[in-house]
Amino acid sequence: MEIERIKDQMYRTFYSDSWDAGSVNEILSGINVEEASSRPLEGRHSIWELMLHMEIWKRVARKALEGEKMGRISPEEDWPPMGDVSEEEWAREVEGLKEEHEALVGAPTHMSDEHLGGTLPRRSYTFYTLLQGVIHHDIYHLGQIAILKDKKE
Repeated sequence: MEIERIKDQMYRTFYSDSWDAGSVNEILSGINVEEASSRPLEGRHSIWELMLHMEIWKRVARKALEGEKMGRISPEEDWPPMGDVSEEEWAREVEGLKEEHEALVGAPTHMSDEHLGGTLPRRSYTFYTLLQGVIHHDIYHLGQIAILKDKKE
């Protein structure tokens, strides 16, 4: 079933060594609050901001899979600011990303291949495209995070 392959790719992107690079979990491990909150490239987002952005879009996708109509999100919602810059808050935010990822992977449990081909309400693309987009989104921002992490090492 296609949904199982999609969930496998989501798992590989987040937790295991994928063929192309490290996983989200692997790349984020070992990043401390200073590295997460700094901006080694002027005018670019921090690792922390990129991670929050990834979490937001996982939530948007999950809610769409649960039947909520996808609306527009504001720039502030799309790129939320870092909260209290502390090791505890950083660890909490990383855990929040993991929890949202798990919730997203669990959302389409009963989805059939036929449902994957259905168009999302108020959108011009399918549930399949949405889920593939989340995977691509993670990989794209994971590359940015890896570059920022390398700048600090």
